[in-house]
Amino acid sequence: MVVPRPYQKEGIDIGYDFLTDKGGKRGGLQVHPTGSGKSLIIAGVAMKLNEPLLVFQPSVEILWQNYHKLRAFGYGHAPAVFSAKAGLKQIAPITFATIGSAINNMDLFKQFRYVIIDEAHMVNSEGINGDNHDDMSMYSEFISRLNKPKVMGLTATPYRLASNSMGSEMRFLTRTRDKMFDDLIYYVQRKQLYEQGFLAKMNYYPMPNGIEPSKMKYNSSGSDYSVDSYRTH
Repeated sequence: MVVPRPYQKEGIDIGYDFLTDKGGKRGGLQVHPTGSGKSLIIAGVAMKLNEPLLVFQPSVEILWQNYHKLRAFGYGHAPAVFSAKAGLKQIAPITFATIGSAINNMDLFKQFRYVIIDEAHMVNSEGINGDNHDDMSMYSEFISRLNKPKVMGLTATPYRLASNSMGSEMRFLTRTRDKMFDDLIYYVQRKQLYEQGFLAKMNYYPMPNGIEPSKMKYNSSGSDYSVDSYRTH
């Protein structure tokens, strides 16, 4: 049986309150640094909610991580897995799924009115009007076709790179156009985790040969150096 840390318990309680608030907004976002244990917050919300819950994650590796954390949390039933990459297509009150498998079987998910999206920065705000029908746009399409359930996202990187006529800029997920997440409902700072001893302090070491910035080239968006520059320097 896993005992959540204080900030995890806060995230669980706030997530539960948000999802069960019938009069509130449809999409809420929690931000938790890498290593803070998002999978345990998902597990805690799932158990406290005790209603049909669909949990999305972008990869089968993260899916199994979230699945096993729910079992470690003390959930007494076998949650379902709906993912072609996992070799399973099952439905249960708590179902872990990948979007590519779920969107082609919409009729199987009509009973779900609560959705959690892990790695929420993968959601594309352009939805079904986007040019690319990839994992990002499929999230918004699925939610729209599911009759707009309550959705909570979790991420460690709450920004998305956006481009316009003036160049590129980073936008917070709750400030993108046609956004899925309306409000930031909980935020954990890295400083808090360091001070409470939940993350190890980082040590920095110089690279033997170093990198000469003047010789690096930017990528097409101008947001970072190109991959080729890293390889050659």
